[in-house]
Amino acid sequence: MIRKDTYTLPGAKGRPMLIDVTYNNAFKDAPIVIFAHGFKGFKDWGTHNLVAGYFANAGFKYLKFNFSHNGTTPDNPLDFTDLIAFSDNTFSIELEDLDTIIDFACSGSGMAAARGVYLIGHSMGGGISIIKSAEDSRIKKLVTMASISSFYNLWPEEIEIQWRLQGIIYMPNKRTGQQMPLKSTLLGDLDKHPKRLDILAQAAKVKQP
Repeated sequence: MIRKDTYTLPGAKGRPMLIDVTYNNAFKDAPIVIFAHGFKGFKDWGTHNLVAGYFANAGFKYLKFNFSHNGTTPDNPLDFTDLIAFSDNTFSIELEDLDTIIDFACSGSGMAAARGVYLIGHSMGGGISIIKSAEDSRIKKLVTMASISSFYNLWPEEIEIQWRLQGIIYMPNKRTGQQMPLKSTLLGDLDKHPKRLDILAQAAKVKQP
């Protein structure tokens, strides 16, 4: 029987992360797959729930979560109602969030502890997952779905000068029609951690299948 359990964990800067785990309770000691969503995305976007059901039927526990600063909240998981959080997001924040999620999966809190996890990342979440896999031996296998190869690919290069001068830009969300703010601290994160946040260089270090 397919079940879905939900949890809430404190993420970076104390902002909550909503989590769901889809599984078939006929499979005991099922390995855990963690899914990391992409830019302007969330755990229930598109086909993500269908994919979770597929993996559950195949004998896996499939954990999806919303990054703490993706703009959704536990009360509004399908809408970008917290644009202040979205504006403060950085790639280092997402790596911190993912570390918290892996800790949760491996601790047995609320579910059987995993000796290791499999990681799937979509789009920007693919880049985050590549970096985390290069750093964390608890990740046993890695899958990327349409991963970006550089975080700089998320915006046109020509806007960066104005972005730094103004301290903020607005990224259009074609699905919702919202103008989503991003502070220049996102660029500052790349400036401060150029080696860690170099996706291709980190991909070369990945040892997992």
